[in-house]
Amino acid sequence: MKTLLVLLAITLLISQWVYSQETLNDPFWQEMIRLPRRSVTALLVDTLNYIFASTDPGGVFVSSDNGITWNARNDGLLGTPCFALALGDSNHVYVTTHLGLYRTTNQGISWVVMGPFGVYPGSVAINSRGYIFVGEKYFTSGDVFRSTDKGATWTYVELPRSIPYALTVNASDHVFAGTSNGIFRTTNDGATWDSISTGLTTRGVWDIEVDRNGVLYAGIYLGGVFRSTNNGDTWSFAGLLGEDVLSLAINSRGHVFAGTTNHGVFVSLDYGESWSAENSGLADTVVSALAFDRNGFAFAGSSPARVYRSVNSTTSVAPSDSDMPEAIHLEQNYPNPFNPTTRIEYSIPKSSHVSLKVLDLLGRGVATIVDEVQDAGVKSADFKAAGLASGAYFYRLGVGGFVKVKKMMVIR
Repeated sequence: MKTLLVLLAITLLISQWVYSQETLNDPFWQEMIRLPRRSVTALLVDTLNYIFASTDPGGVFVSSDNGITWNARNDGLLGTPCFALALGDSNHVYVTTHLGLYRTTNQGISWVVMGPFGVYPGSVAINSRGYIFVGEKYFTSGDVFRSTDKGATWTYVELPRSIPYALTVNASDHVFAGTSNGIFRTTNDGATWDSISTGLTTRGVWDIEVDRNGVLYAGIYLGGVFRSTNNGDTWSFAGLLGEDVLSLAINSRGHVFAGTTNHGVFVSLDYGESWSAENSGLADTVVSALAFDRNGFAFAGSSPARVYRSVNSTTSVAPSDSDMPEAIHLEQNYPNPFNPTTRIEYSIPKSSHVSLKVLDLLGRGVATIVDEVQDAGVKSADFKAAGLASGAYFYRLGVGGFVKVKKMMVIR
């Protein structure tokens, strides 16, 4: 039994390196441009795949060709530096500067000031109803302003005493604020805020992001990454102990990217269970902004103000020169953690007998998902964890003599 557990653990560890190996030894990043500014403060991709980079100082730069060329787009934009970007309805893009919030409706060709006036806006988020939330950057009174009419008027909605470094909104329109004093949540558009920092070991929260399954991730000052699977009620450590995590981004497959102050970019393919550095081709160690385009390419903004793009898409299942996979691949299930259903994707290069099973931590089979001969190609299977208790499980792919194992988490 001990031998089986050791083999499972080794297989699991090896599987976490698939992401790096699939790049066929190419560098992970390529430099796209060095902007004549001090740092890139935020990156955003709109629905037309235009890429926006806000800088300090120096306004906004925009690329319409996947990052190959960039143009300064600052007509009507007064005040630099720029701090944060947000995407609203109708593909409108918003940027904060020290003179206010600005909006463009034409991919940055022109900007119009929206307010709030007399404040120093830093963070910004927009919910599904078009309500805009702006956090003031350099004051300690917890200043957040809300507009329910696309910036025509503003209302002060006070946080407990803290600086709101980051704002994000989930699918339920709950607003989360990462601040100098932990994390706060409002479920009523800012009328009241709840402190939701249970489990955090450090209070300074630089960034906070939410994935498609509602799982929250927080980048912490010298504290790594924390994760919440219950809407922020409690937080658990998700890795990168001691790292100063400035920026986070999550691709469509649930892979989490973390930009740090001293060690570049780290990537987790398993929702924070394990991390690997992805810095080949990256000349800078300070990564202050991350984003993904509509094709899954990752973009990183650094200090000094360089923009990098991943050499390959981060969402491809099995990169090759054709649509047919050249090797056997097992992807991380998504969503994970999950309740009650998750999807597992894998690929096989030729017709083979395929076995896909779920095991408990002792290596005992608890469910068989696939047990049949399948043709070559990219496959997916849904698994419903009916009758399984909360906790960690393994899923095991067997194709001929090839075996690969990964870990999944059931939550109730």
